[in-house]
Amino acid sequence: MLLVITMFDYWTIPFLFCGVFTVGFLVMVYKQRQELQRLVAERERNRRAANEEDDIEKQQKLEAVQNGLVLQEWKDVETDDVEQQPNERPERKTNNDSRRNAHRSLDVSYHTTTDNELESTTSAAECGICLIPFQHQDLVGSSTNDKCCHYFHKDCITEWLSMANNDDCPFCRETFLVLPKEEDAPVDLEEEDNGGGNDDAASRRQPSHAEVLAVDAHDQFEA
Repeated sequence: MLLVITMFDYWTIPFLFCGVFTVGFLVMVYKQRQELQRLVAERERNRRAANEEDDIEKQQKLEAVQNGLVLQEWKDVETDDVEQQPNERPERKTNNDSRRNAHRSLDVSYHTTTDNELESTTSAAECGICLIPFQHQDLVGSSTNDKCCHYFHKDCITEWLSMANNDDCPFCRETFLVLPKEEDAPVDLEEEDNGGGNDDAASRRQPSHAEVLAVDAHDQFEA
């Protein structure tokens, strides 16, 4: 009987140790899982917040682009080009094969073709972004910068300018959309001028010290 009790005590200690180790391991795994879930949730919140900020910034830029573009129908552009003299707008030769090989994607910033080559291989009768010829009823957008004379479909150039860090013309790399700067309203200056004018008028209406002395002397003389 004593031997049985001794053997039972001998095997109890390892079982207890294994049980404590198992419980501690399960608790550690549970805490690690909870921490991992917390990190994943926090990362998801940060990602959503960043996406919302990007969407707001993109929407603001899109509205600025849409409000700042010079839009007109292509038939009006052709009419203006006919009325202009030949040296007012640079002529560009047409080369369909090289032009279509040079522009196969919307993001032309990855192309190694130089600006001069693009100028020489781009026709004014087609959009340089989608490579689709202009139709008379197409709504095209032009730059507000006098240094850029390129035309693009409204949707094409709007999508191009709405991309991050895309503020330049895909061809000449000049700033395509020059937004007007907010000018200081001269209201305060006018108010100051008006206020100053009123003060001057009021001071002119009030008699000077010399005039007061003269009136007093005249009264004393008559008395």
